[in-house]
Amino acid sequence: MSQLKGSLDYMAKQLFGPETKTKFRPHHFPFTEPSAEMDVSCFNCGGKGCNVCKGSGWIEILGCG
Repeated sequence: MSQLKGSLDYMAKQLFGPETKTKFRPHHFPFTEPSAEMDVSCFNCGGKGCNVCKGSGWIEILGCG
């Protein structure tokens, strides 16, 4: 799981910029175990909260496992 997390963190920084923060949350997908969802800091407001991220500062971009 740590290699997956590292690879996806690298991908997010390449796609959204080096200042992008990432967050992994445990989640249940019936087809993978362990599973997680990945969020990135909002590229519109920088994590402060806006309409794009619905005030949370984070945007969910994928599920993985």
